[in-house]
Amino acid sequence: MNALEPLLDLLSRRRRAGSGPIDWRLFWTSWENSHVGVRDRQRAGVHAPLTLGRGFALDYLFQWEDGRISTGAGEKIALAEPEPFLELARQAAYADPDGANFADPTDMPDTPLFSDQAAVEARSGGGTLFAPLLAVAEGRASAWEFATWSGSVAASATERDVLTSRGLAASASSTSVSYSFWYEGRAGDGHIRRVPIAPPEAERRIERACDLVRRLGTPEPLFQPGTMPVLLHPRVVESFLSAYLLANIQGERIFHGQSAFRIDQFGSAERVFGESFSMTLEPSLPMDPGSFVFTVEGVPARPLAYVEAGRLAHPILDLKYARRLGRDPVPGPVSADSLRLSGGTPLGDEEALRNARRGVLVLSVLGLHTQDPTRGDFSISAPQTLAIEGGVLGGGVKAVLTGNFFEVLRDPRLGFVAFEGFRTPGLLFTGSVGIDSER
Repeated sequence: MNALEPLLDLLSRRRRAGSGPIDWRLFWTSWENSHVGVRDRQRAGVHAPLTLGRGFALDYLFQWEDGRISTGAGEKIALAEPEPFLELARQAAYADPDGANFADPTDMPDTPLFSDQAAVEARSGGGTLFAPLLAVAEGRASAWEFATWSGSVAASATERDVLTSRGLAASASSTSVSYSFWYEGRAGDGHIRRVPIAPPEAERRIERACDLVRRLGTPEPLFQPGTMPVLLHPRVVESFLSAYLLANIQGERIFHGQSAFRIDQFGSAERVFGESFSMTLEPSLPMDPGSFVFTVEGVPARPLAYVEAGRLAHPILDLKYARRLGRDPVPGPVSADSLRLSGGTPLGDEEALRNARRGVLVLSVLGLHTQDPTRGDFSISAPQTLAIEGGVLGGGVKAVLTGNFFEVLRDPRLGFVAFEGFRTPGLLFTGSVGIDSER
C-alpha cells in the first residue's frame, strides 16, 4: 500500500474539493519471484541466469466530474509523483458511460492460495527447490541420451488488491511454483502448482514426455493421410477451447455481433453442442493453480457453467458488457486450470489408442490465431504428431488437420480421454489428416 498512499491521499483531497475524479477503481499487483533457466544443457548460464526480482503494476479507472473516464496502467516510479500522474490520466479521458463501473463492497470467497514454503523459494532464489528439479530434468536427458535440453524453474509470491471509491477493498495472496523443460527442441513437459513440486512427481511427468520426444524424432515411414481417428493431447485441447469457445462467449464479442453466438442463446433450451459436453469454471478450490478470489474489477470468483449439457449457460461478462447486455457480471478463467470439461466416462489413454487403432495423436498445432473463430473451421499445421498404428503409438508425422471444432463438439461419438498428470482431458474424434509437404 505504501506506493499508493500519495495517490490515495491526493484522490481523497481532490474528491472533497470537487476538482478530481468523482469515482475511481485501483487494482494493483505486487510480487517477488525467482527464476533460473537451462539453455542447451547449461544451467544458469549467461542466457538463463538465476534471477531474483520484485515488481509492482497498477490498473486504474477514473471517472471525472464531466462523466468521462480514464483507464490505463501505472508503475511505482510514476506514482511517486501523483499530481502529474493524475493530470496525464485526465488528458487521456474519453466518453464511455457504460465503462464507468465501480464495485460496491461485497463478500469475497475465502480461498487459500498461499504456501509459506513456496514463498520462501520465491524470495531465496529457489534455495531448496530449483536444484532438485533441474537434476531431475538433467537425469531424464541423460537416461534418454538426448543431446540437448532447455527449460526453466520459477517460484513467485504475489499479492493482488482492488480498491474502489465506493468502499470495496479486497486482497488476495498467492504463490506459484512452475517448471518447463523440453528436449531435442521437440517437446517436453510443463507444470505449475501453488506449492513446491516434489521431484518424484516431476520425474514421472518428464519421463512420460521423454517417450513422446523420442517417438517424434523417428518419422513414421508408411503413414497414409485420410479420414481417421484424431486424438488431441490436453494441451492442444486447451488451445482449441481458447481459440474457438472462450473467444466466442466473451461479452464484448457477443454485444458487437462478432461472436458465433447470440446473447439470447445463453440460458435457453437450445443445444449448440452435443448433450454430453459441459465446460465449467471452478475458481474456488483451495491451493488449486486455477483458483482466484476476484477479477481486476472486483467481481468475486464463483463456480459456474459456461456450457451445460450442450447448452450455453453463461457468457463471460465484465462490468461494462454486463451493463450493456442487462445481465449480472460473470468472471472468466485465469488460465486453463480454472476450467473443467466433462462428457461421459473418460477413456484411459491406452484404451483410447486401442479404440483408435489407426489414427494420430496430436501434441501441438500451429496457426490457430489465423483461423476464423466464429465459423469454427480450422486448417492448421500439426508438426508434432504421432501416428497410431494397431492401437499403439508409432513415429512422428508432419501433419495438417482440417475440420470444424464446433462440429467436433456436436458429434455424439466424441470421446474424452484421461491423460495421467493432466486435468484437461484429451478429445478423440474422427477428422481429416493430411501431410504437410513443406515441412
